[in-house]
Amino acid sequence: MLKILLVEDDKDVAEVISQFLYMLGYFVDIAFSAEMALKLFNKNQYNLVITDGNLPGKDGLWLIQKIKKDNPFLPILGISGYGEIQIFLSAGADAFLSKPFTFQQLKEKIDFLLKNNLT
Repeated sequence: MLKILLVEDDKDVAEVISQFLYMLGYFVDIAFSAEMALKLFNKNQYNLVITDGNLPGKDGLWLIQKIKKDNPFLPILGISGYGEIQIFLSAGADAFLSKPFTFQQLKEKIDFLLKNNLT
């Protein structure tokens, strides 16, 4: 089973997204901050990271840079309600979704990222 690390500080949003990902057949760990995400990341193997940009403490861009430094081929999907696509891509994200997004849009991004990473 493929494993996703979801980094989202809004617990309600994290729950909705994680339930959708479970329904698609993914195992999901949730972190509510970049620091918490990095601890989980260093303990576990993930096939994909999905991170919000606006997080308490260190932001999602910091997390992307930390992960990509040692894992340049791990796909990362940035999500944000502020339309920061260029900032995310410059930080190392492989794709971006602007909030609000549909489940179909999320599924398509994940399928694309994982297909390109696993082939």
